[in-house]
Amino acid sequence: MENPTLSTLEKMDCIERTLLEIDALESIYDEEFSVLSKDAWKMARQQLESGDGETIKQSILCVAVTIINDEKKKEQKLTLNFSIPEGYPLVSAVSVSLVISSSLLSNSQQEELSNELNARAKELVGSEAILEVVQYARDRVADDYCITQKKAMDDTKQREDSNEQEQQVETAKSNSMFSRRWIWVHHITNTSRRKDILREAKELHLGGYLKAGYPGVVVVEGLYSSCEDFCIWIKGNKSRPGGFGRNWGHHVRGQIDFDHNIRKFDSCFEELDDMKTLGELCKTHEVDNEFKQYILQHPSQSS
Repeated sequence: MENPTLSTLEKMDCIERTLLEIDALESIYDEEFSVLSKDAWKMARQQLESGDGETIKQSILCVAVTIINDEKKKEQKLTLNFSIPEGYPLVSAVSVSLVISSSLLSNSQQEELSNELNARAKELVGSEAILEVVQYARDRVADDYCITQKKAMDDTKQREDSNEQEQQVETAKSNSMFSRRWIWVHHITNTSRRKDILREAKELHLGGYLKAGYPGVVVVEGLYSSCEDFCIWIKGNKSRPGGFGRNWGHHVRGQIDFDHNIRKFDSCFEELDDMKTLGELCKTHEVDNEFKQYILQHPSQSS
């Protein structure tokens, strides 16, 4: 089915949103990201800068993001190639293809993952989709392909036997332990939603920061039980509206539990303007390694 005809303003908006997304991808994934169609990318830049909407011509842009699987050897990696058509993200979906550099996935697994990623991209028509598709692929590979199936029955039995002990540990943590959570969100732009996040964090007496925009980052620190309540809320809870819900593309990427005497952040929760400021504050509070590992997705340097 052909896409509806777009006005000149809509075409310019599509180009601007696409270039902003490419800039964000380059900032987040660094050397793991590349623009494959350099000429099309330069043409899009020139059209946007000139503002000449009468002669606009949008070529297919191609970009790639490499996912390194932490459960396997570093050389085993999966690359996602994205073809960005005219009309994306307003009315068109990106096309996703896989490049496998090792025996990480079988042929049937590759085909299944490819179908799922392209289906997910179509579901996201109307919004920038590449970050969400990349994260979906990360989770899918880690959850379904890199964990062996042979331990499933033993793990189930162990979980049943240890449930009571785990509950006791969780109760002890809730009463005395502190925690820090790193949350990545596809985007946080709605003003009321930003206010909700600030209100919820302050009511739970959590310290940390909110970096709104695209992508969004929330880092909270405080009592273990309060961090748990905040994460349950932000994931979406019918009895406590205002969270993101499962379709918002949020991910709790990091959890650090510790004694109160090594708490890093102050007790206040603040909103920040950009990722650079958040990075500088994390360095000041000596949590820059966590910031790089959980938000920028750079491998940890600690042994």
